[in-house]
Amino acid sequence: MTEHYSPALLYRKEVILIAINAGKQFETDWKNSVNKLPDVWYYRLKDNAASFASGENTRFASHNMCDCLVLDDKSKTLYCLEQKSTKGTSIPLSMIRKNQIDELTDASEHNLIAGFLFNFRTKNNDTYFMRIQEFNKMISEIGKKSFNQKDLSKYNTVRVQSRIKKVNYSYDVKQFIKDTCEVNNVLQ
Repeated sequence: MTEHYSPALLYRKEVILIAINAGKQFETDWKNSVNKLPDVWYYRLKDNAASFASGENTRFASHNMCDCLVLDDKSKTLYCLEQKSTKGTSIPLSMIRKNQIDELTDASEHNLIAGFLFNFRTKNNDTYFMRIQEFNKMISEIGKKSFNQKDLSKYNTVRVQSRIKKVNYSYDVKQFIKDTCEVNNVLQ
């Protein structure tokens, strides 16, 4: 859990611990891992507030193509990464919005690497990177409403190594960049 201090509670000298959504924790762990590398830049795209019910209520519904951009200075490789995390053994396609698939596909036509980081919150914290081209191929071939690690293994995914610290994870971003650049060169 991460500590968040409410201004209303601070004046009463109380601190409350608020649990962070596990998917957001995956994004935070990834960001922290990237930021440890001096030659890699990370940028989290802002979530947009969307209004509904005649503006009476507001909810957050991002329509960005991805969660973050990562630039490796050494290889001059730009990544557009959408991060998905599940406690289950499969990821339902309903977790992925059509605009993400369409826009990542469009972005992949340029000199960058676009795709998904899939995190299965299992005992091993299995995490994979899949280029959008391979994702599109997999979805057209598997004929299911969800996919699992076995499905991913058939479509040129890159396993992202991680290790647990006390509570959160640290990801081997340096190895991820090396592996994805190699795979990208082979698949082009």
